Amino acid sequence: MVQTTRLQLPLIAAAQAQKHVTHNEAVMRLDGLVQMTAKSYTTAAQPGAPSDGDLYLLPSGKTGSDWGGYSNHAVAHYYDGVWHQYHPNAGWLCWVQDTSVLYYYTGSAWSAVPLPTSLADGTASAPGLAFAADTNTGLYRIGADQLGIATGGTLRRTISTSAETPTLPQQGADGSAATPQYGFSADTDNGLYRSTTNTPAMAAGGSAAHLWSLLGNTQPLQPAFYARLSASTTGGKTGDGTEYTVIFDTEEFDVGNNFNNSTGVFTAPVTGKYFLGMAVRLQNLNADTYEEVYARIYYGSKSIIGSTMDGRNTYSTTLTNSLSLVLFGFVSMAAGDTAYVAVEAGGGAKSVNIMGSSVGVTFFNGYLVS
Repeated sequence: MVQTTRLQLPLIAAAQAQKHVTHNEAVMRLDGLVQMTAKSYTTAAQPGAPSDGDLYLLPSGKTGSDWGGYSNHAVAHYYDGVWHQYHPNAGWLCWVQDTSVLYYYTGSAWSAVPLPTSLADGTASAPGLAFAADTNTGLYRIGADQLGIATGGTLRRTISTSAETPTLPQQGADGSAATPQYGFSADTDNGLYRSTTNTPAMAAGGSAAHLWSLLGNTQPLQPAFYARLSASTTGGKTGDGTEYTVIFDTEEFDVGNNFNNSTGVFTAPVTGKYFLGMAVRLQNLNADTYEEVYARIYYGSKSIIGSTMDGRNTYSTTLTNSLSLVLFGFVSMAAGDTAYVAVEAGGGAKSVNIMGSSVGVTFFNGYLVS
């Protein structure tokens, strides 16, 4: 049978009998190919009960008594109780119903027609890129280098080259210290999260670093320490002008493990402003002999001198001739700087000791302020 070149429509031959048969065959093919619409391009199994006029684009791997012998990506058209195969040419178009996508034939397969590369600017009430069932929701161009996101005809977010500005509250999951809701792609355990009711928090390295609440703010990782001398020294540590470094051997707390209770030395973990404080109670003072008693907090290359005084007639006879020295202050320390406490009594014999106890009469403390 002679056919046309492009659509393979049968032609009526000269003096042909039953011309209506050939004519009707051509009309049926045109009915399937003109304004072509297919039910699916993903259905691989030949339908068992197709309707007259059903048309499919055949994917690779199709099966069935008829489809199994057809070419991949051919067009299968059912009419008059029989399946018919058409071989598409490059450039044919077909709307596929189950995916609502317009396809074109590349010459070897069917491919989705790409979206337009440019759109009208649109407005918040009629975005340039919207949805068929929701025409006032989508994207539009506000101005030069500005993109707007609209829902319900109202601008909800503006994105520009310098900022991203929402018009609605931004909400997310709570997150945790280990996986903050608002973190960083290269540092996922650092960021913001919700600790508990009315308590936003900041995480660093997977741990809670700062919590804000209605009752106050806390910084669980902020360097801080408190150490005391647990028992009194013996044998005489000063009195003859010897400067003695006090070893605060018992830690009540040490956030960050920056205090060494075997040496009595605190090491600044970061550069900043620190508060340092101390109290030392001296024992075995003789008011008629010791003329000079003082304490120092050494930090870095500097020191705070506290309570330089005449030790005579200032001691407490009820506590074994004792005298308490108290010293505190705010200092600047660089990362790696050390701080420690030293005391000295002069003008007499080396018989003065340091009183220690479980209640902290002699202690050293400090914390990072900023």
